[in-house]
Parts: sequence; structure tokens; C-alpha cells
Amino acid sequence: MGGGKEAGEVNDQDLEQTSMVLKALSHPLRLKILCMLEDGSVEVAVQEIVVATGASQSNISQHLSIMKGKGLIKARKDGNRVLYHLSDSRMVVLFNMMREVFCRD
Repeated sequence: MGGGKEAGEVNDQDLEQTSMVLKALSHPLRLKILCMLEDGSVEVAVQEIVVATGASQSNISQHLSIMKGKGLIKARKDGNRVLYHLSDSRMVVLFNMMREVFCRD
């Protein structure tokens, strides 16, 4: 047996990181924000998210902070606005797969 991984072997650090990302996604409002950012090229300002969700700006900012802290989204300043976008467009694929499995019509 070489130094490579055995079939089915998973790195504990990878599992921990995955667990933290899934926890960050485990809120309906965060999933809604993810949907707003579905197109990886789209940048959305906090105020746009507030209007679309009906949540308060402070509530949205808290959720964005959690998502940013876990690496789900990135932000950039544009004048006095902060624009958010997905850090990895594969998150949309993951979310859509979960929706197909768990959100049957």
C-alpha cells in the first residue's frame, strides 16, 4: 500500500470543514440569499437582499457575515455599498441537488 488514500478514506479536516459549511447553509434565509447569488457573475448589495427577503438590514448583515466567514461568499466595496457574490459557483450545483432530493413538489 502506497502513501495514497484507501477507497472511502476521508481526511478529518475535510470533514470538519464540510460540516461547518453545511451548518452555515442550515438556515432558510441563508439559502434564500444563496438563491439570489445563483448566477456566479451576479453581485448583490445588502439593500437588494433586504428588499427581496423582507428581513431587517441587521439580520441580513449577520447572515452575510456567517456565510462570508465560512467562505461561501465574498464581498467587495463599491463606494458606500458592499457587494456580495458566491465564492464558488459549485455551491449552486450543491444547493440545487439538495433541493431536488429534499424539496419535492
